[in-house]
Amino acid sequence: MQNYDEKYFNAKANKRAGTTWLTLMLIVTIYYGAKMSSGDVSLKWFLLFSVIGWAEYIGGGLMLKFKGMDNKDYKWVLGLGYLTFFGFIAWTSLDEISYVFILPLISILILYKNPKLIKVMM
Repeated sequence: MQNYDEKYFNAKANKRAGTTWLTLMLIVTIYYGAKMSSGDVSLKWFLLFSVIGWAEYIGGGLMLKFKGMDNKDYKWVLGLGYLTFFGFIAWTSLDEISYVFILPLISILILYKNPKLIKVMM
């Protein structure tokens, strides 16, 4: 059996979670950009959603850059940032497809295998 390296696990989990968050931000931006161009979402809400979502993502990335890829607090920044972002989506333009955007948060939380994090975020 291999030796367990917590720093390696944290860095790997943070990288995967960040990639999932980036992918989701791209998908949601494209989706709501299309809804804005069709008139379903106003430009004001789209810009506000974009600023909130991307600022949280970039802030989390900067945290990893300055504090190290193995930072244990990144999971909380990621979880709370994404939860705030999804809450904004749910509050401003919830439709049938918007519920799908909560699934990546669930996969991110499971990635860390931290019961306390999962309970707090859910």
